[in-house]
Amino acid sequence: MRIVIDMQGAQTVSRYRGIGRYSLSLALAMARNAGQHEIWLALNGTFTESAISIRHAFDGLIPAERIRVFDIPAEISWGGSNNIWRTRAAEEVWEYCLLQLRPDVVHVTSLFEGYLDDAVTSIGTYTKDLFTAVTFYDLIPFLNPKDYLSVTSQKDYYLHKIDVLKKADLLLAISESSCREASSHLVGIPSQIINISAGADNLFSPIKIASERINEIKLRFNIKRSVILYVPGGFDDRKNFRRLFVAYGLLSKENRSNYQLVILGNIDSNKSDHLKFLAKKSGLGDDELILTGYVTDSELVELYNLSTLFVFPSTHEGFGLPVLEAMACGLPTIGSNGTSIQEIINLPEALFNPLSPQDIASKIEHVLNNDMFRNRLITHGLMQVKKFTWNGCAIKVISAFEKFVPVNKKYPDPRDDDFYAKKLIQSIADIKCSTKSLEVDLFRLAECISNNTQLRRNRQLLLDVSHIVYGDAKSGIQRVVRSLLREFLVNSPQNFEVRAIYFDNEGRQWIGLASGGV
Repeated sequence: MRIVIDMQGAQTVSRYRGIGRYSLSLALAMARNAGQHEIWLALNGTFTESAISIRHAFDGLIPAERIRVFDIPAEISWGGSNNIWRTRAAEEVWEYCLLQLRPDVVHVTSLFEGYLDDAVTSIGTYTKDLFTAVTFYDLIPFLNPKDYLSVTSQKDYYLHKIDVLKKADLLLAISESSCREASSHLVGIPSQIINISAGADNLFSPIKIASERINEIKLRFNIKRSVILYVPGGFDDRKNFRRLFVAYGLLSKENRSNYQLVILGNIDSNKSDHLKFLAKKSGLGDDELILTGYVTDSELVELYNLSTLFVFPSTHEGFGLPVLEAMACGLPTIGSNGTSIQEIINLPEALFNPLSPQDIASKIEHVLNNDMFRNRLITHGLMQVKKFTWNGCAIKVISAFEKFVPVNKKYPDPRDDDFYAKKLIQSIADIKCSTKSLEVDLFRLAECISNNTQLRRNRQLLLDVSHIVYGDAKSGIQRVVRSLLREFLVNSPQNFEVRAIYFDNEGRQWIGLASGGV
């Protein structure tokens, strides 16, 4: 089976979030566990930096020729009001690109991309010939439209993607909670939905940190006391900062003097100011809350290992990778008793009601004041994370493909270079939308189609023989042209197809000659 993975989920700004980490980790695990199946990667060439890093990540796992970087038009983000035609055309081109690889199944790592950047994810815009599986994370905006879809363009974009999601042949949910969300709230979704879960990367593990390094970390992040850590994975309201701050304010005077609340993650100045405002409103002093900003992966592991407690009060998650990462590092972990978080922790005594600051505070106090309970959390966490591995996720995905993907799919003969290209051009010509294409758009699109079509045939070397087609006076130039043509046809350069062409003055077009007729 040929499995093509659309890696844009690890290319856009999502690469800095849980979606990017999930997409890359799962794809790597699929490559490790592919067996007799072929893993191919489809990359968006607009994101040059991430395309290079992904290539490096798969060195030695899959052959370089199975990593394809496609040429995609720019200025196609959904949020641009003048981009509608280009966006539609780019969807056609992207599906055309995928068809070049003749996949048995296309795995879309993140469908909800392209609102603010030049990612393009679609299903069935150009062709219905692709069996498509989609990683399904959650329905958080769909279930909370007032919080996430108040802007008309965002709402239109999201609901459009929901409609696209329904065209998928298979949904790969990241938790049992996500499975239930899809089944309960979406009408017309694919009948095949499976829970593939998630895993923690091997770098997340208990480590010993030298005292000098601990001092360096604390100095870098202005940490002066022991740490209660929260890695939210985002800074929207569902991350429940306000109630966490109120809960911290309810802690005993002794615990507040011994522990700082450290929130880790890349945050812009507006959100940082808002969190500081909420903390101050909840009675926290300036030295009681630390916002680290961006941290490297190695610093993240170190902070997990030097903290005393990890708390995860989010009210809604598709999975919640930071919970798994913290437990894998041997950090005592408590969290919300709803959605997927309880699946990961799987210990009732470690759960709290995220809507009750008092309940959150009581659970924090219980961990900080009870060594026996804290040690139990450590032991339980290290055992629990063994149930969540990327290899296990990959095996579930591949098994689902083996079960649901039709076998022996037939594509047109790859030597028929015109089949899909002609269909694509006609499909683009039929686009009907509120904006029109400009000449520069058509030129760029033609360039993309040409560049992407070359992926499935040898490169061409075109030799202009017009001088000997319309008459051959055996001049020096004509003798050179004939000699070059003969040599190229007898000894063609490797991986090149030599074609003789001439210009038809009446028809104003270039015409190719069959090699046998020259």
